This record gives sequence, C-alpha cells and structure tokens, in this order.
Amino acid sequence: MSKSDPDPKSRILLSDPDDAIERKIRKAVTDFTPQVTYAPETRPGVSNLIRLHCLAAGLTAEEATEEAAHLSTAQYKGVVARALQRALAPVRARAARLLARPRLLRDVLQHGAARARRRADATHAHVAQRLGLAAATAGGGAAAAAAAVRAPAAPAHRAEE
Repeated sequence: MSKSDPDPKSRILLSDPDDAIERKIRKAVTDFTPQVTYAPETRPGVSNLIRLHCLAAGLTAEEATEEAAHLSTAQYKGVVARALQRALAPVRARAARLLARPRLLRDVLQHGAARARRRADATHAHVAQRLGLAAATAGGGAAAAAAAVRAPAAPAHRAEE
C-alpha cells in the first residue's frame, strides 16, 4: 500500500466503502507460500498485510500470525479486510456526519484560518524584530512586514577610510 503511488488501488482511503477495502486487500500482492508468517525481509507483501491487521485490530505481529496459523494467505486477506472495515467504520461515520453539516465545516475552517493568521502574524513580527525589520513594520502589521521583506532598505555602506 502506498499513498504516493498514482494507482488508486495502491492504498486504502478512509472514505473507501467496505467493498472497495475488500477488493484492494484481496488484490494485494503476496507470494506463493500459503502460510501466514511475518518476515518483512523475505515476505514483504504478507508482512504488510500483517502490519495492517495489527494496526486495525490492536494486535502484535505474533498475535496476528498465531490467529492466522490455520489460514492460507488468501483466507487471511479476508480477515485483514474485515479488521480494516471495523476499524474504519467509526471514522467514516463521523466524516459522513460532518459532511452533512457544511455550515459547521465552513465555520470551523474560518475559525482555524483566523487562529493560524494570528499565530503567523505573531511569528512574523518576532522574526522581523529579530532581523531588525521591526522598525519598518511598526504599526503596519504583517502586510507592512511582508513589504519590508520584499523590498528591503538599501544596505548601509561603511564610509571609506
């Protein structure tokens, strides 16, 4: 599974429905050894499935392989898919509830943007002061400070001796 791979089948999205999760796990690349064993160096595909199962079900690799001792890798893929579906169900339900309230989302985003702007302004003022740009920005806020950074005063030259 890779979030940077352009192929949408290479990752499981939080928004993926159960059938898509099952399909993606079923098509996950594994080797021809039917036993489920955790060996990241020699069996990276199966080991990745075990890691996903552990993350979704709160298990250690040893517990997951012990649980799957009687299963083939094909059967184990079903176990992993169901564990992921169960783990992601509350996240998807919460996302659906939030998406059903666009006004709330807009308000939260606006509030967050305002908080981020205040913090950025304070950080910028601190940096400008440390760089000696504070006098140029006094009373001007972030816009004046940004202008001062874009168009700094001419450098002071020492008088020739």
